[in-house]
Amino acid sequence: MSSYSTNEMMTVAAARRLHNGAVCFVGIGLPSKAANLARLTSSPDGVLIYESG
Repeated sequence: MSSYSTNEMMTVAAARRLHNGAVCFVGIGLPSKAANLARLTSSPDGVLIYESG
């Protein structure tokens, strides 16, 4: 059995889908965590667009 939670696995899977240099509209919660993980690891040139309200 894995020591990672379902949310952690989903976050990593989503982060791996963001390609370097891509522009992405980001939601709140897990999508935000995934986008920031991607930016810190594999997509430093990605552009994240946040919308609130």
